[in-house]
Amino acid sequence: TAIDQWLKRYIQALMDWKLEICRQLTQLPFDFPYRQPSYKSIFQYGTMAILAEDYEKSSGMLKYLMELGKERQLYSGNPVNWALLCIFIGRIYLKQSKFKSAWEYFQTASELAPKDGRTHAAMGSYYRAQDSEGRTKARELFSQSVDISPDQPDGYAGMGLLAEDNEWWAEADDW
Repeated sequence: TAIDQWLKRYIQALMDWKLEICRQLTQLPFDFPYRQPSYKSIFQYGTMAILAEDYEKSSGMLKYLMELGKERQLYSGNPVNWALLCIFIGRIYLKQSKFKSAWEYFQTASELAPKDGRTHAAMGSYYRAQDSEGRTKARELFSQSVDISPDQPDGYAGMGLLAEDNEWWAEADDW
């Protein structure tokens, strides 16, 4: 349907960090199905929050986007994009120290795209935010991320940040 195509296009632009396209999509005179508050206002508000780097205010729109994806069975087309959306939401929760919610989104991402190293890096970020015992697990997950997806920066960045946390300065520079 038209709404499914709009959602897929919006999600693809968001995951590619083409925020101007997201903004433009929310400005189109598109006939969204009726909902209160309206789809259009939810996406406009959420997109503006992302553009302003106020990710906490965007979380409602992002969660709603996830619900729509499940409801409309859009996952099957590109599970990696849905996994990245879960990671994005999980990182917002992690930044807010809402660890349980962050973990749930990271777990969903891992289930959607188990062979994408970015899901391992996201879980590594979760463990990095925990006590020092979690850092051993974080190191393992960041290393797996690099092994699985060597062309993606997430695992390398995680290893570098972890090395800085532990004041392993020479190793931090290597990452």
